[in-house]
Amino acid sequence: MAQRKKSSELREKIHGYHEENELKHIESNRNRARSITVGTAFGGTVEVMMRSEFGYMFALLQPVEVVEIIEQLAAGCGIEIAMRPKQNFSTWRGWETTEDNVYVKGSAPFQIKDSTKQNALKAAAEEVEIEFEKQRLEMLKEKRLKRLESKIEKQVEKEFENYDEVENNE
Repeated sequence: MAQRKKSSELREKIHGYHEENELKHIESNRNRARSITVGTAFGGTVEVMMRSEFGYMFALLQPVEVVEIIEQLAAGCGIEIAMRPKQNFSTWRGWETTEDNVYVKGSAPFQIKDSTKQNALKAAAEEVEIEFEKQRLEMLKEKRLKRLESKIEKQVEKEFENYDEVENNE
């Protein structure tokens, strides 16, 4: 019969550490989320649920908190996300946006509907047209004032001439 060599005390200690690490790894897996699910919890709240091997953990979040999480996830990846409300029935919350200021709110051009872009261009063109019309009217006003002034001056001169004639005749 072959006799097994006795392992050294150091080897036994190493083996013990390996077993301890394996146990800690198994225990940590009990607390590690395997999947994440996001849904609504009515009333404007969002439910985030994480499933682990031995149970579930969930949180109810307000929209502001969800946006903060999105920002933190993006920062962790080293990116920025341009966010704006959806333009459909799911935007039932009062986000206070108008089509006039979507560019100011950080939307990328590819995120904006073509109709919204056209409306923004039309609004900008109308603003330019209105400004042009104001300037044109101001110029016309100045021309009219000059014509009226010259007419008044001519009438005043004529009146003085008439007055002079009447005085001379007397």
